[in-house]
Amino acid sequence: MQNPGFHHSLEIFSALSQNVKWNDQDQATRGLRALSQFARKADWGDYDDEREFNRILDDIRIACEEDGFEFTEDPRTITHGHAIALDELNLDGLSTTDGIYRKIKQINRALVRDKDNLEVIGFSKDLMEATASAVLQERGQSVESVRNMNAAERCSRAMAELGITSDNGSGKIAEGLTLTRKALNKIVEGASEMRRKDTDEGHGMAGVRVVSDSQAKLAISSALLWCHYILDKFYEESSAPF
Repeated sequence: MQNPGFHHSLEIFSALSQNVKWNDQDQATRGLRALSQFARKADWGDYDDEREFNRILDDIRIACEEDGFEFTEDPRTITHGHAIALDELNLDGLSTTDGIYRKIKQINRALVRDKDNLEVIGFSKDLMEATASAVLQERGQSVESVRNMNAAERCSRAMAELGITSDNGSGKIAEGLTLTRKALNKIVEGASEMRRKDTDEGHGMAGVRVVSDSQAKLAISSALLWCHYILDKFYEESSAPF
């Protein structure tokens, strides 16, 4: 395949791969979309060596599996599939985001590559912890102090820092906010219990419990709901004029 500038598509592909900063989430997302277009339109006849073409496709498949993307063959397309988009959560303004992205990728690998619902549940709980950690560090908590908190304490402290407390005033709106706060706490407690009871993470159990797809999706949805609200409150509090 030749473009109007007569550059071989393999050269374009190689140049793109080398110049994208793959550790930058925005660039990686755009780079994968571009590679998806190359993979969809490419044919081995456009290359000097069919083995080289197949090797490139294998590299793309492996990269997709590692980060939880799905590579479909006909037409060749890279998609998120059932995985979480890397830009699902608004992390602008957080100075520490590596841990959150790592947990998203771990959830995606468990979903797409490993098909391991037990791990999905465990990593969903970890995602809430990572989000709480980032918020607490932005609020001046030291890395060491945050690390010493268990999951429930870490998430509860983050909510308290953001003003999500039991003191919501009076009236029906206040009553609703109180119930919402309790529900957020229950999400954390529920995810922790699911991880403790239904996964072997950190315990080395001899047997493996069965977790359904719907249960795994519930864990992800609950974790994302919690994270979205916490991050929304964080930006709301950060932008307050007083």
